[in-house]
Amino acid sequence: MHEHHAVEHLVKQVIKTAADNKAKSVTKVSITVGNLTGFKEDWIKSYYNQFAKGTIAEGAELDIHFEGPGKEFLLKDVEIEN
Repeated sequence: MHEHHAVEHLVKQVIKTAADNKAKSVTKVSITVGNLTGFKEDWIKSYYNQFAKGTIAEGAELDIHFEGPGKEFLLKDVEIEN
């Protein structure tokens, strides 16, 4: 359940990025997750769907890359539609 707060923050970042770019919708969100975070893909997706529901980020494809020995959880890219 470590993913809860990290994904909540992620969705806020995605919504802000979309608003800053006057997007109509978010089509894809790409993130990098360090292998030592202990985060699970299913939980990340579940929390993303929960926090994005009813927002411009709802329905976006979630592209998750697990890599390296680190503990990072980073937003790599947000694809939008104007």
